[in-house]
Amino acid sequence: MKRFQINENTKRGLRVLNTICLTVLIFTFIELVDVWLLQDSMENFDAGDLKNQITGDNLTASEYADTVEEALLRKTGQLDSYQCNIDEEIFRMRNSDFMVIYYRAVGVKEEAFVYAKFRVLEQDNQEKYGLVGTEVDIRKARDKSGSNTAAECIYNQIVRSFLDFINYAEENHDDIDENNRVIVYGDICETHFAQGESIYNLQIDGQKPDEIKEYECFGKKYYFWYYDNLETKKTISQELITLTEDEQSTNEKDDSQRSDWLTPKKQIDIFADEAGEWSRNFDRSSSFTVADLNQDGRLELITDVIQGSGHFAYNHYFIVDKAGDLTELQSDRFGEYLSTYYDSEDGLIHVPVYYDEKRDVYYSIQGGGNVDRPSISFVYYLDSVSIENGGVKQETLAYQICEREDEYADLSYHYQDIDGKEITEEKFRTIAERKYVGLKNMQMTWKWQSISKEELDTMSKEELEELLMDSYQNFKIVDEAG
Repeated sequence: MKRFQINENTKRGLRVLNTICLTVLIFTFIELVDVWLLQDSMENFDAGDLKNQITGDNLTASEYADTVEEALLRKTGQLDSYQCNIDEEIFRMRNSDFMVIYYRAVGVKEEAFVYAKFRVLEQDNQEKYGLVGTEVDIRKARDKSGSNTAAECIYNQIVRSFLDFINYAEENHDDIDENNRVIVYGDICETHFAQGESIYNLQIDGQKPDEIKEYECFGKKYYFWYYDNLETKKTISQELITLTEDEQSTNEKDDSQRSDWLTPKKQIDIFADEAGEWSRNFDRSSSFTVADLNQDGRLELITDVIQGSGHFAYNHYFIVDKAGDLTELQSDRFGEYLSTYYDSEDGLIHVPVYYDEKRDVYYSIQGGGNVDRPSISFVYYLDSVSIENGGVKQETLAYQICEREDEYADLSYHYQDIDGKEITEEKFRTIAERKYVGLKNMQMTWKWQSISKEELDTMSKEELEELLMDSYQNFKIVDEAG
């Protein structure tokens, strides 16, 4: 029989083919093992356990701490040691018992920007915090920005926010639906914006952010943006994101020009005509004032009414819209915003204001009280108040707790931050200055008019207009340096 001969080239080809076949067999075996392992794990998989991990429902009482800093330290395995230090709190978001704090932690050669997610519960009449998870962004001096456009970055952050645990339903932690409040937020570097784009022009489906905070990291500007409730029924896409001054802004300018006939005197005239509407909740102890909190020429008539137990006052804000109708502004807290503590020398109220020139927003620092036990104890709230997106926005900065053993004893004072953590008096007094560092420091002055419902109802229109004009003429915002 003739022996079959194989040349060297054929031998090399067969060796290569043998190697390929062996490799395929190995990968096939690995895939089969993976399938077996997956099937085994799926038999033991519990979706409820995963959900509990996401929402923090699996946290035990021992994992909760009195402060967020302590909660971070209790789970140092999730973070490097320096990342547990909140060197600068950029923002915090709260939805029922879910909370996210975004902060900066400074390392030796790097900085960490951390989204720390907490569950909040009440134990022994005090809020306690359990760390659920963290997202960490490490930045170094020589880092290069990605190639994504600003719209792409913001779109990705919107999608992430929709899936974030802070948007779980308050009562049963189910996924969000169209009736729930949807918190949306993100952080973006200035290098992602093209010419003509700006974070301050940001709109998502025509809605502007509730807040934008600017800060620097290694010489670059970053912007944290935040929606307290993004309202849209459209499918989220990049087409819904606006970053340039668009046609809507032009229309708003046209509307402003069409409302030039609403001079301060004309607005006061309308306020006087509509007294029955804005004073409907007045009683024996009521007040009103006229202001221009956002300095846009659209005056606010603000009422201060004591109701119910008499331990708390309520503010309502009214404006005259461009059609000449009285309209009440929406607010995110039903309670006292504006201080009623006046200067004994001139009978006026003076409070600090911080002006964000880029956003054209004025943050006035107000104080109000809530009585716990009459003559024994009360809480003094230090609040920041601004007019944004056609509504009243309020943020509590800190508390002053005033107490005494009985109605004849001297008052004692102590101070707390918004987490209920004790702080010094000096930190309480300077908390607004530190929060709004870099903004223009100004002063706001205004005058309350105290009046009962009976007095108002028997007053002539001319007399009421005189009081309204007196408040308006005493209102001013001036440069603190001036």
